[in-house]
Amino acid sequence: MKKIVPIDTDGAIVARMFGVPVRAWTPHMAEAPISVVPRDAAKKPCSGGAPHDHGGSEGAVRVVRGAAIHWQWQVRHNGLCLVREERVKAGDVLEVKSGLVHSMGDAGEREPLVTLHFYAGPIDHMIVYDINHQRTLMVDGSCGAWLPWDAPSLIRCMLPGIRSAGAFSEAARHDRASSSEAKASSHAAS
Repeated sequence: MKKIVPIDTDGAIVARMFGVPVRAWTPHMAEAPISVVPRDAAKKPCSGGAPHDHGGSEGAVRVVRGAAIHWQWQVRHNGLCLVREERVKAGDVLEVKSGLVHSMGDAGEREPLVTLHFYAGPIDHMIVYDINHQRTLMVDGSCGAWLPWDAPSLIRCMLPGIRSAGAFSEAARHDRASSSEAKASSHAAS
C-alpha cells in the first residue's frame, strides 16, 4: 500500500526538485500543502491500478523509470468508457486534474515502472471502480488505486453499478432522509 507523505512547503519548489514542470500546477496548487507518493509499480507488474479519481485533489505524476500505459475514463450511461490511452516514458509528467478518472499500468519495458505522484490538497477519499463486479467504491484516501478487498476497513461506501462520484452524495442524502424518517417513526411510536 502506498504511503502519503505530507510536505508543508510551496508545491512549486517541491515540483521543481523532482523535475515536475511548474506549468503542470495551477496557481492555487502552488500555495497548498502537497503529498508526494513514490510508487513502485513493480510490486504489481503490468497490472495497473483500478480506474479511480483523487477525491477532488489535483496533481501530477512523473514517470521516474520504465514506461506506463495511462488510461483516461468517463462514466457514461452507468458504464465506464475509455476515452484516451497513451504511452508515457521516464521523464514524462502527467497532469491529474480534479475529477479525472484514470488508471496506469506498467508498459512491460525492461525496467519496471516507478512513478512519483504529487497531489495538492489532502486526498480524503477516492472513488475506485471495480469493473469486473460492476461496483463503485468510495475508499479512504490512504487506499490508493487498488480495490481493498484485503483491507475492508478502507471501504467507506460501496454502490452497485458503475456510478459517478456524485452518486455518493445522493446515497448519503437518501441515507440521512431514511434515518430521519426512522427516528421520527420511532419517536412517534413511543
